[in-house]
Amino acid sequence: MTDSANDRLVVRLDRDRCSGHARCASEEPDFFLLDEDGYSDLDADVVVKPDQIDAFRRGVAACPEDALTLEVAHETKELP
Repeated sequence: MTDSANDRLVVRLDRDRCSGHARCASEEPDFFLLDEDGYSDLDADVVVKPDQIDAFRRGVAACPEDALTLEVAHETKELP
């Protein structure tokens, strides 16, 4: 799934690409909430828990505008 113990999966939303089809929410309504206008309501990158990966993949894959992406976010540590 991820390359290292410090990696995590996140879902990212490109608001400019979201057209309000709501297919993500129809696939996984518990994870993909919509605003009052029917657009995806992800406020920031959402960290995906291991038991949620398949659900998020279905929602991301359902987006016809590719407004949602599931990516590996590499955590970094600051040097002293």
